[in-house]
Amino acid sequence: HKEDAEEEEEEEEEEEEEEEEGVKRDEDGTFAIGSRVEARWMGSEAFHPGCVAGKEVKGKEVSYHINYDDGDEDKSVPSEHVREESNDDAASDEEDDVKERERQRKEMVAEMQEACLGQILRSKGVMWLATSSAYCITWSQAGAFLTLKAERPWLCETAESDWPEMEEQTRNTMQKKLKENPHGDRRTEIVFIGTDLNRDKLKEALDDCLLSDEEMAMGIEGWKSWVDPFELS
Repeated sequence: HKEDAEEEEEEEEEEEEEEEEGVKRDEDGTFAIGSRVEARWMGSEAFHPGCVAGKEVKGKEVSYHINYDDGDEDKSVPSEHVREESNDDAASDEEDDVKERERQRKEMVAEMQEACLGQILRSKGVMWLATSSAYCITWSQAGAFLTLKAERPWLCETAESDWPEMEEQTRNTMQKKLKENPHGDRRTEIVFIGTDLNRDKLKEALDDCLLSDEEMAMGIEGWKSWVDPFELS
């Protein structure tokens, strides 16, 4: 019985040491600030070690600000992309392969950006895709990762009774705009943030994505016959 008691005491001491050095949780069960965790950087496949630097709780939804060991950070990581730091020193071969592919892709994208466009750190906005013409496509890029999402139908594709809440003056302005513009509120607006950006090269790259006059003349019905490479809607 003495040996069993000693083993239990040792286990409790080990658990306390792990809590002090590693994972800490608040009363609601979320990771406490300062906890050692692993998280998926910018929604990538692999988990990377780091530390919880902050968190935001909105009802049942929790997101974390993670400072990674390699110097990167992510200020809005969903709770499902965060886990306790693994105590296994030997990561699986599959995990290593994923991390290596990410590292190579990250380096390649960074080199291409710096050589051609400058160092693009962040870009965001909305865009109009001919192959998803009914939907407002959101553009969100951070580092080497770009996310495109069919956020909602354009207002010109939505019954006015289903419009989001807005001030009366704004609503009147939008009503007038939709009547005057044959394409409604469809548009592309993207903001780029970075260092040493090559404005001319960046504009040239974006201009290459525009439809030609002939393609534009085909209209929405004509574009429906095109293959959608993104399949966003």
